[in-house]
Amino acid sequence: MKFPLLKIALCVLLLTPVRQAAAIRFTNVNSLYGISMRWTFSICEDDYGFIWAASRTGVIRLADGDHRLYRLPFETGNASRVKLSYRSPSLVTYTDNGQIFALDPLRDEFVLKVNLRTLTNNSSITIFRLLIDERPDVFWIASSVGLLRYTVGGEITRIQGMGAESYDAAWLGPTELFVADSEGFWLYDTVTSALTPLWSHGDDP
Repeated sequence: MKFPLLKIALCVLLLTPVRQAAAIRFTNVNSLYGISMRWTFSICEDDYGFIWAASRTGVIRLADGDHRLYRLPFETGNASRVKLSYRSPSLVTYTDNGQIFALDPLRDEFVLKVNLRTLTNNSSITIFRLLIDERPDVFWIASSVGLLRYTVGGEITRIQGMGAESYDAAWLGPTELFVADSEGFWLYDTVTSALTPLWSHGDDP
């Protein structure tokens, strides 16, 4: 298989119209609100139009002329990256060192859901990407120990048949995951558990 996904991606990029630079306006949030927020790793927009940004300082919520900074209740403080995952109505923040937080809309604060390093008794596990399932209490996690399925308050399962490390994942449909791991690219159906190889490192370039 000769990189079909790469060819498709290049075609999409070439055919996508580019907006004129004049239509883009950048604003320095630190100057605008008088705050100090560094090393932003992730940004998303929710269904209400709020912009959320995550950094090691915490998570900031932005609206026209207003902002709020949410502190994260870290169980361990040695996280080097803090990212966001949003799937209406759930907003989740996670760190590379295995801590997962969810926004509690009633308390309007982030609460710790799980520390994967504690749960798995693995002090070196690293999260690269977390995706929220259609069922908001189910997370799919690309990690240093492979693709994981975690149910909040329940069990964690490693998906078999894939590489030892999963570097990234993205939704291609309501139940289909595209996964990049140490062995290649895969499609994984989260309902039927069907696993389809797309490309492996052993294929001809």
